[in-house]
Amino acid sequence: SGHPAQVFSDKPFDFTGAFFGAGWDDAEGETLILKAWRGDQPAYEDQLVLSANGQVYFAADYRRITRLEIRTKHYWQAAIDDFAYRTGQ
Repeated sequence: SGHPAQVFSDKPFDFTGAFFGAGWDDAEGETLILKAWRGDQPAYEDQLVLSANGQVYFAADYRRITRLEIRTKHYWQAAIDDFAYRTGQ
């Protein structure tokens, strides 16, 4: 669903990017919201317009975060592919 999903770790990680798209034709133009934290401190926030006609690559380059939240503005389903991250830095 478009309800918030989270990735988190006690050890910092880098979110380098992923492909995102809308899950349904009716969701064309939906807004994806990405938020990241370092501990309790907000570190990054971005929005991306989604398309049901194809995925868009978002080059995040979020460094040394401990939590990443992904959701859509109106709770439409989003597709995520090739989610890339780095650990151990």
